[in-house]
Amino acid sequence: RMLGRAPRLDFRPTCRLLGAMAGKAPPPSKGAPPKAPPGGKAKAGLSYKEQQEAAKVALEDQLAAPAGFAGKALTEEESEILEKKGTEMAGSGEYNKFQPSQGYFACRKCGKPIYSYAAKFESGCGWPAFDKCYEGSIVARAEDDGTGRTEITCAGCEGHLGHVFVEGAHGGARSDQRHCANSRALQYVKAAPPAAAEVTLPV
Repeated sequence: RMLGRAPRLDFRPTCRLLGAMAGKAPPPSKGAPPKAPPGGKAKAGLSYKEQQEAAKVALEDQLAAPAGFAGKALTEEESEILEKKGTEMAGSGEYNKFQPSQGYFACRKCGKPIYSYAAKFESGCGWPAFDKCYEGSIVARAEDDGTGRTEITCAGCEGHLGHVFVEGAHGGARSDQRHCANSRALQYVKAAPPAAAEVTLPV
């Protein structure tokens, strides 16, 4: 008479036990994926928003001068702007698209605070744009070259910063003034801004 097939033995529990005794973790079981850690977020990496914030902070640190910045010896390119009234090429400045979340911008030559981080806005003009300045930080005077422009210079050292224009309101701006400044004339400082009031210029 034919004998029935012998029942299949399951050795998996024994294998798991032997693996644990040898200091090895058991092989992962098929089926359900591994559970996420408490909080619901896997540790694989940061969210897109967190990555953007981290990149912003890293750029601030990269471009910032230390607190107490009091000016610097100018390079030839910086001197061309501040002392010879030059203009950097549109879109080339390091602060053109830079939008910090704290700190202020100072005159690169003497260190006088000029603009708060909140004064900067995106105008699309190709140069850093600001809607207000610290009271007493800038001297404005009409150009004598027939262009009708108004030059803005640092009240501390008379260094050339750029020009100011009175225009229609820009999105995100707090006034109808656009200070069109050169990046090489300014220095970002990642520190508490001065307590001075922010004002528009009488132009």
